[in-house]
Amino acid sequence: MDPATAAALTSPSVSSIIRDLPDYDSDRALEIGSRLRKLELDRDLIAAIQTQLALRAPLRAKLGDKSEGFLATRAGAEQATRWPVAALRARAFAASGATTVADLTCGLGVDTLALAAAGLSVTAFEIDEATATLARHNARDYGCVHVLHGDGLAADLSGIDAIFADPARRTESGARINDPEQYGPPLSDVWALRERAELRVLGVKVGPGIAHRDVPADARAEWLSVDGDVVEATLWWTPGGMPDLPHRALIARSSQGDPLAELTVGSLAGFPDEDSRAPRLDVATAADLGEFLAEPDGAIIRAHLLGTLAEKAAGDSSMNGRARLISPRIAYLTANEPLPHSRNYRIVDVLPFHIKKLSGYLRTRGVGSVTIKKRGVEATPEQVRRQLRLSGDHEATLVLTRIAGQHRAIVVEPAEGGNDQ
Repeated sequence: MDPATAAALTSPSVSSIIRDLPDYDSDRALEIGSRLRKLELDRDLIAAIQTQLALRAPLRAKLGDKSEGFLATRAGAEQATRWPVAALRARAFAASGATTVADLTCGLGVDTLALAAAGLSVTAFEIDEATATLARHNARDYGCVHVLHGDGLAADLSGIDAIFADPARRTESGARINDPEQYGPPLSDVWALRERAELRVLGVKVGPGIAHRDVPADARAEWLSVDGDVVEATLWWTPGGMPDLPHRALIARSSQGDPLAELTVGSLAGFPDEDSRAPRLDVATAADLGEFLAEPDGAIIRAHLLGTLAEKAAGDSSMNGRARLISPRIAYLTANEPLPHSRNYRIVDVLPFHIKKLSGYLRTRGVGSVTIKKRGVEATPEQVRRQLRLSGDHEATLVLTRIAGQHRAIVVEPAEGGNDQ
C-alpha cells in the first residue's frame, strides 16, 4: 500500500464509507465495487477499501472487539498477534515496573495497543510510512500512544524505560527467516539497546523455532503455547546479569475454548536439557517402559525442559520412579502415571515397527481405523495407514517412534490427567 492510499483510508469520509459497508461476500463483490466506483474514488483506494472488508473476519478472529475500525494490510493482518497473546506479554512489561515503552517495530499496532491497555505509555515506531499511518489510525482512541514514522533503532529514546521489538521474520516472498541476524532489524542490533542505563526491561519477539545457539547468553528465553500450539517465543532481558533459570515454557489455555478470552497460564522454568545444570534424564528400554507415554507440551519441547518436567513430576507426586526418555533426542517420556503439561497415553502394547506383523496384530483385534502419531521415524502416517490395509469396526492409536534407538510401534489409548496448568 502506498502512503497516499493509506492516508486516504484513514480520512473521516472514507472511514465512514468502510464502516457502512458489509463484510466481504464474494457474491456481492461486483455490486460493492460498482457502488464504490459511483463515488468516483481512486482505483487504488477502491481496492484498499475492498481489502479492508475482506480482512474484517480474520481480524475479528484475532482481535475481537478491538478490530472495530482497525485498518490493515493483508500481510500485516496475517502476522498480527492474537489479542490475548499480546495482552499476556504486555502484562509482563507492566509487572517489570516500567512506565514508558518504545515499540521499535510496531507494524499495524496490535502489541502497541496491548501495551497501552496494560497502563503503559507507548512511543511506537514503524519504518514503512503507509503502515505507520494505519497504526496511527488504529491507536486513535489511546491517548497514551504516540506513533512515529521512522527507524526505532535510530530514534532518541530518552525517558524510555522499556523496549519491545517484533522484528520482521519473513522475506518479501513470504518465506520464513530462521537466522536472527537476518531479521529486520537484526537481533544483535536490538539486543545492544540493553546497555541503556535507565532500561528496566527489553523484550524481543522471535520465531519459536529459534536455535538455542542463537539465544543471547544474558537472555531469558520464553516459549508460549496456546491450547497445545506453540505460537511464539520472546527473549527477555532485565538488569542484573544472567537469569537464574534461563529457559521458560508458558503453557496457556483459552477459557472454554474461546480464543479471545484471557488466557490461563501455567509455566515451567529451568536449564535446557543440554546444560550440565539441568536435571538428568535417563533412557528407558522396551522391557522397562512405564505404564504411560507422555507427549510434553510443545513449549516445553522447544525450551528443552524435558528433564525439568520429569523432576517436577517426581517432586509433586508419589510417582514410583522418575520419568524417562524413550530414546535419545525423541521428545516422548514414559512414566508410571500421567505427567503434567502433557498429552498422556496408557501403553497397551509395544511391537516391532514391521508392517506385516502390525497389520496382523490389528486385524485380529478388529481394528479398521487408526490414529497414527510419529516421532523419529521417516514413514508418514498416510503411508503406514495405506500399507496396513485394515478393515473392522474398532479404532486404535499407534505411536511410531524409537525406543532406545530401535524402531517400535506403541499401541496406546488416551489417558486422562496431566493437562493441568
